[in-house]
Amino acid sequence: MKKTIFTFFILLSVVAVQAQKNTLGFNFTKNQVLTQTLTADINIDQSFAGQEMKINMKMVSKNSFKVLEVHDTDYLVDVTYDNLSLKMTMPGMPATGEVDAMMNKMTNAIKGKSFSMNMSKKGKIIKIHNMEKLFSGLFDSIPELPEAQREQMKKQMEDAYGKNNFTANFESFSAIFPSYPVAKGDKWTNKNKMETSFSMLTENEYTLKEVTAKYYVITCNMAMKMDKTDSLKMTSGLPMVFNMNGTGVGELKIDRATGWIISGTFVQKMSGENEVKDCEQVPGGMKIPMVMENKMVISE
Repeated sequence: MKKTIFTFFILLSVVAVQAQKNTLGFNFTKNQVLTQTLTADINIDQSFAGQEMKINMKMVSKNSFKVLEVHDTDYLVDVTYDNLSLKMTMPGMPATGEVDAMMNKMTNAIKGKSFSMNMSKKGKIIKIHNMEKLFSGLFDSIPELPEAQREQMKKQMEDAYGKNNFTANFESFSAIFPSYPVAKGDKWTNKNKMETSFSMLTENEYTLKEVTAKYYVITCNMAMKMDKTDSLKMTSGLPMVFNMNGTGVGELKIDRATGWIISGTFVQKMSGENEVKDCEQVPGGMKIPMVMENKMVISE
């Protein structure tokens, strides 16, 4: 009888822990240093002028985040690129070894450099400071590169590591916390606008899947569509309208004490038909069917 009563109270305490409301968000201390490694594998399949073109881009970045200041609702954080690499393959590119060597020289120019940002305790980036410092001296080790090619390569690096792409990638994993306490099994939603090569609206549904003494597990289902009010963009000197939609799924393991991401994955797929508007370079314009898949993996 005593054993039965003891077991009952143990089970009761487990149920109580599972039903407990949890306030999710970041909880950092001044001078705390956190690390994050992000790997992105992007595949694009598009039909250009009647010919199929496949593009693959692999990006790996390892960053350190040092908490400089702690405020009531946000943090000032110094972000350093400890390591990074970028590889791209597509039809018509020079030999892979030559391209990789050039990319390595440019990414090496960014390693060790830092910028700062104000970030809310719910994971939203409020403001980024001095990111332009990352791109100074990009071509110091490749002075032979023609000016026109320099501008093109600099644009690619800014697209890969600039404010918009950093914010979009970082907030995919950080801006996930609800504004109210939640228990295991609870769901919540948020909406974001992501600015990369195009403007994309996302609507995300999160679920607190698991609660332990050391971590939380959060799952995500994502719906993505282009922002019709901001769909015209200049891309490689061409006026383009992006018209794509898609979905994504993800799972994150969150440190219970700090709110920092221990590990996580996101898989996204988008498809649609983009359009080059009538211009001098493309008289009459052109429609470009496209399928894009992106897998992101994050770890401490």
